[in-house]
Amino acid sequence: MVKGQAVGVIVVQKQSSSVAEVMNLAVDEKWQRKGIARRLLQYVSDIWAPANHISLLKVCTGTSAPGPLMLYQQEGYDLKTLDRDYFVRTYPEPIFENGVQCRHRLILEKQL
Repeated sequence: MVKGQAVGVIVVQKQSSSVAEVMNLAVDEKWQRKGIARRLLQYVSDIWAPANHISLLKVCTGTSAPGPLMLYQQEGYDLKTLDRDYFVRTYPEPIFENGVQCRHRLILEKQL
């Protein structure tokens, strides 16, 4: 929240009693590159996860957006799986980010 206005959102879903997945992380375009996404991830790791007895956080992202991948790695997420052509198989229309078709899904994990 900035002056009472939501500028970012993070959605986390418990998958089991000790595992949760970051399903969505978004920051208003005007507020990007100001550390908000990092603070949201840190809140989940440092406050939400321990309070909910979570010991493993997962996040999935596409290979066409290097910025989020770098952020997740900087925040301690480690690449575990590459799901080739996930976005091609799963979505009826092609998805493009940064002028590149999003094809593969990366699955990252962070042990707490």
